[in-house]
Amino acid sequence: MGRATIYNLMSDDPPDVLGRVLDADVDEDLLRALGTREQRYTLYHLLDHERVTLSELADVLAGWLATTESRVTTGADRSSLRIALYHNYLPQLASAGLVDFDATELVVDRSPLSAEEREIVEAAYLSEHWTGEPVTP
Repeated sequence: MGRATIYNLMSDDPPDVLGRVLDADVDEDLLRALGTREQRYTLYHLLDHERVTLSELADVLAGWLATTESRVTTGADRSSLRIALYHNYLPQLASAGLVDFDATELVVDRSPLSAEEREIVEAAYLSEHWTGEPVTP
């Protein structure tokens, strides 16, 4: 992650994402966007990449998802994910105003996030990938 500075990363405790969300007046579209791993991983990837192609995003996410399941990704995984991103996940993220998806050019651009939205996405990443080890930006 490019900017993992919100929390004391030397702490033994993972970030309290739920507490952070409950303390804020968080937009329901953002909460829905964080509801699937594919959408969360898309947002995580876009924190460090302003623009990606649909194919690149599917490759990255397929590998990431396979790793979480301790298996090797296949061409079928990438193809299936590319279709799901195109028809489901990216339109939902675009509807929430979190990405701009050009379905003709097959390009995904990160939409500007408010400081609070970015903080919540980063906190979700840290919570989901917490190892107890310091994260270097």
